[in-house]
Amino acid sequence: MFIYKSGACEDHSIGKLHFIWKDQTQPVYIMDEHQGALVSWLLDTKEFEDYTLFHVDYHWDATDIVEDQLKMLDDWKFLTDEKLLLDKLLSIRIASGHLLIDWTNYIAALLHLRPNMTKAFFAAYQDQDQYPSKLLRDSRVQMFTPDQLIPELPKLLATTAGRVLVNVDFDFLCRNYQRALPDELFVQLINAIKGRLDSQMILTIAWTPTLCGGCDSAAEICKLLCNTLEIECPVDNLS
Repeated sequence: MFIYKSGACEDHSIGKLHFIWKDQTQPVYIMDEHQGALVSWLLDTKEFEDYTLFHVDYHWDATDIVEDQLKMLDDWKFLTDEKLLLDKLLSIRIASGHLLIDWTNYIAALLHLRPNMTKAFFAAYQDQDQYPSKLLRDSRVQMFTPDQLIPELPKLLATTAGRVLVNVDFDFLCRNYQRALPDELFVQLINAIKGRLDSQMILTIAWTPTLCGGCDSAAEICKLLCNTLEIECPVDNLS
């Protein structure tokens, strides 16, 4: 079911959240832009709960948030109403006029609101040397490329106790706004997740269709995801 929907996929503009879909049988959230993951995490975790984060993406999504802007998040900690959280995500802006939370900094917001991250595995292709970030220098964070992390994921997930947040962006499969990597790597990733998918996991998936060849291409990846996980697919409900 949709917990948020604004327009069809064809109306998508990069960086703007248009939908969040929540599966009704498994802890899976699917969205078009990744900042929606913050709402999913806040709804399904407690303030001082321990968790491990796995992030698989083309980008690090690890931009830091300055201190005075972090203070603007403090009253989000205890919100359990999805409509209130969505309203804040979609409306609160900083002095420049930009939204407080976007696809670049939602993970930094998570660490402020849910500080008990025990460890994190970040896998991205973006050049880390050109990406200054305190978050990525955190001693709890290990960094990989997706093709390095994915083969290790079954073992890592099987040996990780407690809450697990798995955060995936389809754009790790894409280059120059088109699909580029083979389905096999994606299927390997989803099968690893499927082997650990239970009430202790939260799986958040971003389409980012403008970076993946458009809505039809992103929809095909989503169908592959949902068929592999054996869950309902939001594709037919997005028109």
